[in-house]
Amino acid sequence: MEAIALLANHDLQRILDATFGMKTEDRACPRQTRSLQRQRRLSAQEASKLGDRYREGATVNELAQEFRIHRTTVLAQLERQDVKRRSSVRRLTDADVANAALSYKQGMSLKVVGAMFGVNAETLRREFRKANVPVRQRNGWT
Repeated sequence: MEAIALLANHDLQRILDATFGMKTEDRACPRQTRSLQRQRRLSAQEASKLGDRYREGATVNELAQEFRIHRTTVLAQLERQDVKRRSSVRRLTDADVANAALSYKQGMSLKVVGAMFGVNAETLRREFRKANVPVRQRNGWT
């Protein structure tokens, strides 16, 4: 009797009921399967167009979105076509860094100042490090 009382308050009761056919609505749920990513293969014509668009100035992220493929697939396609990659361009000028440093020294956060200049906070931190601008520790960090 005590065993039945213990089982009544536990999921084991549901499992026993389902196993012995007492409750058909409580049967174990079927295993959920993970949906696999669908592969998108570019035709030779699409791959050629991708290379042309990159040479015209489109970014890797723009091409990934346009062709509905991952950005690493774009990079692999460019490599297969022996397309020379563009070097990354510095987003902030020295004057921008100086102005950003003034805003930062007035108490604004890296995130807020970065948004003002259209860059990520980590980009701004890296620029500050190069320009020897001291960066405050994050709140809560010792």
